[in-house]
Amino acid sequence: MTVHAPSNPHMTQNSATAGNMPSKIPTIRKVRQALGRVVRSPGDYGARVLLDGRYTSTSGKRYGKYSVFKFFPEEERAEIIDVEPK
Repeated sequence: MTVHAPSNPHMTQNSATAGNMPSKIPTIRKVRQALGRVVRSPGDYGARVLLDGRYTSTSGKRYGKYSVFKFFPEEERAEIIDVEPK
């Protein structure tokens, strides 16, 4: 009997980004888990700050294959606000 692994939608991207998948998927999972720990209930509030340029919306141009922004779900990407130091 042959068992096939479920398809991974991230692996269908072009070969340049697919080659980086093994390291990026765990990275995104761990960052999302950490971000989720900031606010646990409706009465909680907090700030989530990622001090790394690879998480900005323009990181694809700046960091190329090292950018991780595009691997976040679309609704989470919409919450990210890019800021630049003065």
